Amino acid sequence: MTNDFNFDPAADYSTEHQEKRWIGVQLVPSAKQITVFAEKPLNGPLVLQVTPTGPAHKAGIKAGDMIVQVDHSPVASPDAFEELLQKRNVGEVVIIGVSRDNNLVQVKVVIDCDPDHHRLLDDTRA
Repeated sequence: MTNDFNFDPAADYSTEHQEKRWIGVQLVPSAKQITVFAEKPLNGPLVLQVTPTGPAHKAGIKAGDMIVQVDHSPVASPDAFEELLQKRNVGEVVIIGVSRDNNLVQVKVVIDCDPDHHRLLDDTRA
């Protein structure tokens, strides 16, 4: 093993990539379902935690809410929510449907960049 004293750890991080989309919620799967206006039952991930400075908090999303829709499309899991979020643009406003106290509440949330996101470059150097 050789020591490379010219190694720059910051060089492993890309600055030319799309930022990870973020609204500041931590989600967990939920088996709970709600029925709205006699339609088929909705389910979705449960909000475990909300970042106090994040867009979700500013929009009024609370711990204990269950996210059931993004722009009126059903969301069944934390992964499905993340997938829908990553397809959006930073600064875009989305309508998130949440179940709170057995009521469907719709809130407008502005998508932001994840402040903690870093993406490593592929290590293709010889």
